[in-house]
Amino acid sequence: QSPSDIVYEARCDQLTRQTGDKWAWFETLALPYAQLRLKQGTGRLIRSRSDRGIVAILDPRMTRKNYGKTILRALPPMSVVRQFDIQRFESYLEES
Repeated sequence: QSPSDIVYEARCDQLTRQTGDKWAWFETLALPYAQLRLKQGTGRLIRSRSDRGIVAILDPRMTRKNYGKTILRALPPMSVVRQFDIQRFESYLEES
């Protein structure tokens, strides 16, 4: 959903007016939508037990902000790497 979409913008405005909270739209609309899109994208990567893949999330807000941690909780369990090791990545690709 694009913030420039007039229907989305109207829903955000309505939530703000109803709740009196200028961030209600974020928690009610934007955050669940971001979780859903990330979960769907990951699901398209791994379809069976034998599939392998890498999900690279390079946005530092995902580990530094509370909402980022909320978004990441939507993902299935997986290894998390905080520093990128190119040799390890290449080895992983060769094994696939």
